[in-house]
Amino acid sequence: MHRRPTSADALAFTRLPPTATGVATPGSAIDAPPRRPATRIPPPRSTIAVRRPAT
Repeated sequence: MHRRPTSADALAFTRLPPTATGVATPGSAIDAPPRRPATRIPPPRSTIAVRRPAT
């Protein structure tokens, strides 16, 4: 149970800090660049608001 890619291994990998793993993990990606998702939220919001009155 050392080199087995299991769900527990993935969870432990995401739990580890980005500096320890040195790889862009899903958890570190959300902690490191929180500006990317924030900028992606405004555009879809405007499209949804325009779709509501349009229909």
